[in-house]
Amino acid sequence: MSPVHEQSKAELADSFERELAPKPLQRVVETFKRQHARGVFPGGQLAVWKRGVLVIDEAVGVARGFRRGQPGTDDETLRLFTRETRSCVFSAGKPLVAVAIALLEDGRHLDVGQPVARFWPGFAQAGKAEITVLDVLTHRSGLYVPEVERDWRHFGNWDLICERIERAAPAFARGTFAYQPMGFGRILGEVVRRVTGSTIDRFLEEEIFRPAGIERRSETGSA
Repeated sequence: MSPVHEQSKAELADSFERELAPKPLQRVVETFKRQHARGVFPGGQLAVWKRGVLVIDEAVGVARGFRRGQPGTDDETLRLFTRETRSCVFSAGKPLVAVAIALLEDGRHLDVGQPVARFWPGFAQAGKAEITVLDVLTHRSGLYVPEVERDWRHFGNWDLICERIERAAPAFARGTFAYQPMGFGRILGEVVRRVTGSTIDRFLEEEIFRPAGIERRSETGSA
């Protein structure tokens, strides 16, 4: 066992307190609370971990109901957001898909500056020939696929979604920042499949999770 694992959490926390100065951490917490106070979100939790140690754990606002004092809010309908409140997690798979692309680039299997169509010819349809892997990674492809976003019944049908993405035309000019809720993972996941012959889930399992000793509990593809 490495020295890091032999240390107690208390010892690790002490060392991280030196590594992560209190003032920057406090600024993160203050920004989180300030955004809530401005009405950016009704409630939520901010949790930051470093090497297995929880260095920030803050919860604000409400999980159900409206803010105190607003019409329609009473003690029966109001549920505060606490550190124990369960909540949905969205887009947690995007960093994993991005890591998969990074591994392929590191192994010189692709260059993110190359067009997606270099690996996936059908993607070039409807004016998408110049969109690069980097454009997709940075949400600047200009592509929005409502036919995919809205049809939750077919989220698990990878081939159908890829066909819809092939037919889709960019909604904005390439280079425009436009977040891709579902297209991100599907497009990059298909690039991984075209380059390696493995689905994104299989690639992550074999190249990241299994070597790292991580037990998976869900699939990643659509994130």
